[in-house]
Amino acid sequence: DLGHHSCEGSYLIAATWLEAYLGINPVGNTYTANLPAATVAALQDCAVKVAEEGLELPEKDTSLTIDGEKYDLVSKDKSYSVVGSIYDGKWTDAADNGLPLGKRTDGNFAAAGDETSIGCWSDTTGTGTTSITIDLEEVFKLKAFKADLWGGTWGIPSPEGSSVSIDVSTDGKSFTSLGEASFEDLDASGEWKGKLFTLILEEEVDARYVKFTYTLTDGNKKFCWSSESAVYGTATEQ
Repeated sequence: DLGHHSCEGSYLIAATWLEAYLGINPVGNTYTANLPAATVAALQDCAVKVAEEGLELPEKDTSLTIDGEKYDLVSKDKSYSVVGSIYDGKWTDAADNGLPLGKRTDGNFAAAGDETSIGCWSDTTGTGTTSITIDLEEVFKLKAFKADLWGGTWGIPSPEGSSVSIDVSTDGKSFTSLGEASFEDLDASGEWKGKLFTLILEEEVDARYVKFTYTLTDGNKKFCWSSESAVYGTATEQ
């Protein structure tokens, strides 16, 4: 259903917990969850290997290639400020001190609207406008920008008709508009609708600060339901 583990996945998790947290070796355990014996044996062995040796995942390639040139995700793990109100729930992007948790620059685009990688901020003005400003910490040559929006018909506003505009600055005070991003539909399950907004510049622009402004047009304009605000570029010449 695109939301829950398979039986095999659940079995692997349980076997790993058994070894990692309780110190009980799952190999040879007679409980099979109605899975084939060979599958059970492989999952038990895998759980022991991971619990005892750890698991090193390859670093995810978050770069973007445009016309044969590679651009890094320069917004990865960068801090940002938000013009919007805190959303209270598991899709919040705010810590107890009110500062952003960092969901919007962790490099992970959600594959569905109900994923908790979504970092929501809400608008209480009724205008449907929310913005985040990312501090890249240094000036980069910027080439492209991406952002997603998810919604539906039950309270989270549909992304249909919404827009995302981009502004940049070198000092965080004076911003230049780069225009609105184009969009394409994202694959979505159930009642969820998703759109990916993309702006690719013909010429690179030097900037340190990038502001994404989301303007919602659905009847309920309150919640800006998005998982990532991505900026791609290269280092400036030293």
